[in-house]
Amino acid sequence: MKNIVVLPMCVLVYLVTKVTGHSWVSCTDYTEKNGATWDQAKCRGFPRSAERFANRFGVFGVDTGYDFGPSENRACKTERNDVTQYSSSHPMAVYYPGQEVVFVHPTKNHVADVRCTNKYIPDRANKILMGARNAPGDVRLSQFREVADLGVSPHGFSVPDRVTTQYPKPGYQNAPSFCDDPDKALATGAFTLASNLHPGRYTFVWLWEFNEGQFYSSCWEADVVATQAERDDRLAQQGAMPGDASSSAGSPNTGAPSSDSSGPDSSDGSREDHISTGMNMGDRRRNLAVQYTQEWPGGAQGRIRLPNSRRTMTNWRVEVQFPCRELNFNVWNAESDSTSGMMFHGLYVLRQEEGWMLSKDHIGFTVHRQPSCEFSANDITTTLVSM
Repeated sequence: MKNIVVLPMCVLVYLVTKVTGHSWVSCTDYTEKNGATWDQAKCRGFPRSAERFANRFGVFGVDTGYDFGPSENRACKTERNDVTQYSSSHPMAVYYPGQEVVFVHPTKNHVADVRCTNKYIPDRANKILMGARNAPGDVRLSQFREVADLGVSPHGFSVPDRVTTQYPKPGYQNAPSFCDDPDKALATGAFTLASNLHPGRYTFVWLWEFNEGQFYSSCWEADVVATQAERDDRLAQQGAMPGDASSSAGSPNTGAPSSDSSGPDSSDGSREDHISTGMNMGDRRRNLAVQYTQEWPGGAQGRIRLPNSRRTMTNWRVEVQFPCRELNFNVWNAESDSTSGMMFHGLYVLRQEEGWMLSKDHIGFTVHRQPSCEFSANDITTTLVSM
């Protein structure tokens, strides 16, 4: 008699979703970060051969054979030719040192979002590579150097369903309108050029790993000029919109008060002047490091680093104190245990209640702030509190 093996449902879902991926960069200088829908007028720079494979006036995200699996000897789909692979309608990008560059790619169904797919769709690596200044032609893949690690999108069995529905995301899957058109939805990524980058012409490579060992690449050239003003002059000559990219980051539903909230009232009808977690007696406190991994006008994405020692503690929490309250704060790898009174004063309490969270060495977050509430990562006071 044959043995019958029953696979767990999570394994079955993984086998179903381990499919061949594909995508490509469609725009190399987009003027809207975290955008929801494609607007060809917002694209000021294009990858190689875009007029043929990813025409700005065609249907965004349609398959034309533009996806490419690179090898060590061939990093790019098409051989470099700065004359024939760009045109007046699909020009080469122009950057300046220190610029935050926003690029665009179609999702092609490869986003973990439980509202329309599932949480097992992988995202393993997203890198930006750059070649040498004024290089005459293509080089081997290993001769490009990494200039940005864009992270990976949350996915997999241990990720709560709600996390997959929250945007912006790190990595490949940053597509707020994914469920409107899973195949052709707009996704954006962003990286910042070094402020001391020398002017010249550079080749850039977007390198995405979908399933383990399954890579895709897109290549483009860009002229780096000395200043933002010079960049804007070049764009004006092309008839393109000057200025840097704006952000369309949404406001996650965190329960945080809006900027016009009058705040909670105490029992006698007067407004609270002091806020406390109510858990301070005998507490031991340790400051934690906060780092922004991405930043845009009005918001940022970052990490709160956690010490390994917390895993042996039985009762602990993370307190995050912002310098102002006009913001929306969203986290993953932790749960918020914040009251409305705390949030009114810019204070958030976070806990790692579930076992899978303890395997993470950080708490990820996005914060969206009002113009009246500007601050840097160094202005956020984050504390590990244990009994």
